Amino acid sequence: EIYTLSLHDALPISTSVHPIEVMISVDYPSGAKIPDMENFKFKVEKGSNVLEATELYASLAEIPLLIDTTSNTVIGINNVKNTGKGRKGKRWNFKVNGKAINSLPSEKKLADGDRIQWSYGR
Repeated sequence: EIYTLSLHDALPISTSVHPIEVMISVDYPSGAKIPDMENFKFKVEKGSNVLEATELYASLAEIPLLIDTTSNTVIGINNVKNTGKGRKGKRWNFKVNGKAINSLPSEKKLADGDRIQWSYGR
């Protein structure tokens, strides 16, 4: 099942009981002709994961985010979608604090000051 997050799906930031500050960067492929987002700072609830923070960012930035809810993976950011299968495919990958994470974005919990980086490639 795939859904697109809209601005109305996110909770207002003011509902955070224990907010932490995180940053997100999105490196788009050059062919997309979309400027990269560098170090967008925002607050999420303590205990939030990468997927939840990315959903909130997409809502705040008013950009479409496609998520495969079966696998809890991001399959499209700002209309740049994963393509192909296996080694020939290109997809969205994420790092936290510069380190590639070997788990799903829904499994990686965030701490205050964490930096999320999404990049598109193999």
